[in-house]
Parts: sequence; C-alpha cells; structure tokens
Amino acid sequence: MFWLAIVLIVAISVAGGIIEKIIKSRERTQKMEIEMMREQIKLEELKYKNYQLETDKMRLELKQDLKNAPTKDELLNVDLTKHD
Repeated sequence: MFWLAIVLIVAISVAGGIIEKIIKSRERTQKMEIEMMREQIKLEELKYKNYQLETDKMRLELKQDLKNAPTKDELLNVDLTKHD
C-alpha cells in the first residue's frame, strides 16, 4: 500500500508537470498568433496608406495631363493639310 501511494504521488507530479508544459506551450502559441495578427493589421494599414498615396498621385498626374491637353477648339482648328 505504501508503494502504491508513492507511485501515485510520482505519477500525479509527473502528470502535473506535463499538463503545465502543455498549458505554457498553448499560451506561447496564442501569444505568437496574437502578435502575428497585430503585424498583419499593421501591414494592411501600410498597404492602405500606400494605396491612398498612389491614388492621390495618379489623380494629380491626371489633372496635370488634363491641363496640358489640347482643348477642343485647338483640336478642331488643326490644319490637316500641313505636313512637316
């Protein structure tokens, strides 16, 4: 009976250690997943800011091109008989 008590105590302590390691491992995994999600959110925010900047840049380029484009009257008054 004494040996059975010793074996049970050892088994319970070993099982407790194993369970503790499993719990700590899961906590580490969850912390890593949370950190990965935070990094993904930061990346998506950067992508969105980049998209906005590129869109604004294209909008400005389009406005500049429209300013430099010939007007309707200029296009209609082109002399097609002239050749350089």
